[in-house]
Amino acid sequence: MTTGHPLYDPLLWKLNPITTCVRHQRRLRSHCHACQQRLTTFSGRSRPGYCSRCGSWLGTAGRADLQPDERLSEDAWPWQHWVVTNLGQLLQVAPRLACPPPAETVARAITAYQAHRTAIGRPSLRDTLGTHRNGFGRWSRGEARMQLDLLLKFCFHQGISLVQFLTEPPPAPPPPPETASPPLMARAKGPAGWHAKGTNRDALRRAMETALAHAAPPVSLRALAKRVSLASRTLWYYEPELCQHIVDRYVAYRTQRRDHMHHVLEHAMQEDPPPALASLCQRSKITPSMAWYHFPDLCRQLVARAERDRHQRFVALQRTLEHTLAETPPPTLDTVAARLGRGANGLRHHFPALCRQITARYHAYQHACFLQRRHACLEEIRAIALTLHAQGIFPSVTRVAAQLARPRNIASNAEDMAALRHIRRELGWPQ
Repeated sequence: MTTGHPLYDPLLWKLNPITTCVRHQRRLRSHCHACQQRLTTFSGRSRPGYCSRCGSWLGTAGRADLQPDERLSEDAWPWQHWVVTNLGQLLQVAPRLACPPPAETVARAITAYQAHRTAIGRPSLRDTLGTHRNGFGRWSRGEARMQLDLLLKFCFHQGISLVQFLTEPPPAPPPPPETASPPLMARAKGPAGWHAKGTNRDALRRAMETALAHAAPPVSLRALAKRVSLASRTLWYYEPELCQHIVDRYVAYRTQRRDHMHHVLEHAMQEDPPPALASLCQRSKITPSMAWYHFPDLCRQLVARAERDRHQRFVALQRTLEHTLAETPPPTLDTVAARLGRGANGLRHHFPALCRQITARYHAYQHACFLQRRHACLEEIRAIALTLHAQGIFPSVTRVAAQLARPRNIASNAEDMAALRHIRRELGWPQ
């Protein structure tokens, strides 16, 4: 401020990875030294160089006024200088970029640089960045975007600029070394100078012979090695012939299971109605993941057939429910569900509007029947009262109730009593 230069907040300081002013080699303040409030990025009361909350001046007279946490160490200086330089270059070229690089391009670049590091024997970038394997895998497959701070670390450890990573194609992987591939059994003896020690060979042989003689599904060599708490190379070192028999037996078993799986899936394509893949695997004792792994096309066809059949049954069920609305007398929803072999709750879930119409129609029919029965009962009471009057007999409650087609106590029904009193007044009988 004393030099006469205009005050402004650099755009770089608004980015989270920027924590240092490279011109003064000091860390940026995130809190006001007067009110101890966090400095806001954008505020209606903000002024360059002043706190937006209390209005205090944020500058210092010199490096002597710096707090211990504001001083930049020599070890952190190269990283901060590199971050500021690269983000500044990115802001310069950003207006000239047609569009941000798609996730697939960034994923291919990450995969290429990772393969290049592996080929030259350098540590994995996942270990260098300290990220989880699932997260790095999602970046490599283009399923997620890498955060800016991790992308900066990625480029820093790779020795390239951020602009170069986003705009230039990745380097071609180095050619593999020309070394003759060892024979299959050579790997069984392990690296040069290695010898198995402390192994009971007789017990190991008995365990391997027992595994070969077992009639159940054969065990793999890796599972057998884990069972006897030894490495696979130890088994190959002591008993190469038995190991080969175990491997051949397990491969034949896997081939047989795969052929059986293929036969089951092919036969299911001819079934009508087509079964769901989950139920097919359950009844055939097949793992769904293995079916998808070995025969993805057949699994997709089975799923598509089952979905089409399910849609057709859904449409037929809807039409049946629509026809039910025209039945006389209207049935209850439980009756319709039992007729279709379905549950009433399932019908309500899939066809809520139709089920409401069926229920409302049945209730309206029940109410109409009730009104009809009440009207017939009142007419019957009137006819009995007229007959008794013609005979010169007083139409009492007891006499009228006794001559009903279905005798009952009409004295407890207000509507029946009101009708009987009305008839008596018409006939001139005293109440």
